[in-house]
Amino acid sequence: MINDKIEKKYDVIFIGTSIICVLEAVYQNLCGKSVLMVDRQDKMGGAWATLNLFGLHDVENAIHYFLPDSYALEFMRNVLKFNVATCPRKYRILPLIFGQYLKFNFDNKLGCCLAGIQECIRYSKIKQIPKKVFRLIKDFILKQRTPSFYVDGGTPEMLKKVNSILASSSVKVKYSTFIKRIHIDSNTQTVEVFVGNKKLLAKNIYFTNSSRIPKLTSPQGIFYVHEKKCLRPSLHLLVSDDSPSLMYECVLSGDPLIKYVHDITHFTKESIQLKGVKKVLVLALQHHIKKSEKTYKLVMHNLKKIGMLGKNAKREAQYWQDIYLPCLNDSDLETLKSEFGSQVKILKTENFTRSIGFHAKKWARKIKYPKT
Repeated sequence: MINDKIEKKYDVIFIGTSIICVLEAVYQNLCGKSVLMVDRQDKMGGAWATLNLFGLHDVENAIHYFLPDSYALEFMRNVLKFNVATCPRKYRILPLIFGQYLKFNFDNKLGCCLAGIQECIRYSKIKQIPKKVFRLIKDFILKQRTPSFYVDGGTPEMLKKVNSILASSSVKVKYSTFIKRIHIDSNTQTVEVFVGNKKLLAKNIYFTNSSRIPKLTSPQGIFYVHEKKCLRPSLHLLVSDDSPSLMYECVLSGDPLIKYVHDITHFTKESIQLKGVKKVLVLALQHHIKKSEKTYKLVMHNLKKIGMLGKNAKREAQYWQDIYLPCLNDSDLETLKSEFGSQVKILKTENFTRSIGFHAKKWARKIKYPKT
């Protein structure tokens, strides 16, 4: 039997290279630890990694947005040097009868209230509706709406700046690396990660919501990790359209087909050449929607109806993804931590801004943006 070749032992191994993973890895490295990151993809970014699509570069791969968190926004601006700005031309669309729509600025309190009431009526039990509607109306009167934020240059800007921070550290990264098995031994305080014919050793291992764990063992045997399968269909469209981009983002409240649509043309490397000629859109669809020509036609029809596309816009190409995210929920991560003790570290990454906000003060003590 051929023994696995053993590499040097690291203090910490991270599974994946998402933005939050990278920031924690760099922080641990700046605290004096040797760090290795392992990723099955061929580049950094995890769920934020961009696509080369339709002959274009740096296409946002999914719907991304920031939920409110003041610590996160401050850290992104001051430490990561992200050009965080309020989202321009973002709207909330509410369906009416006979295929008509109401359109509100996304941060409009009335639009938010009506969307909440609509969702409440659709998904709540009848006895719960009055109490929930009263609470929504109260929030409408008293609560201040938080503006929506995103990075001016989109995901490409975020990845470029985080990659600069990673490159300035001594964190090691293995891309295009598929893990066969992870073995955690509390007796020897050792983590073994098997990749190909090699065995990577560490004292600790980090898991996130999107970590893929094909097989996890301990001296007691196999520990079964039950990945969740939350289907989130995603559709990219390349459209010929000479109409002005009056809307960049739309949330369609209660729509049976589209959840969210984002015009991402201005984030691509070819944005100048595309302006006034073509548009690139990414859509999050309802979980039950299936890939078909009928779906594509209906999507185009609805996007024209709400004003996202001009009346004469024509679909040139499409790219469909059946996305399953996250693989592990927060309780799964807590179970792993409880089962394996201090050898397992976890990063809750499903809520991007909340996760950054949670770690921001700690990271800010060590992480500095590299001087150019």
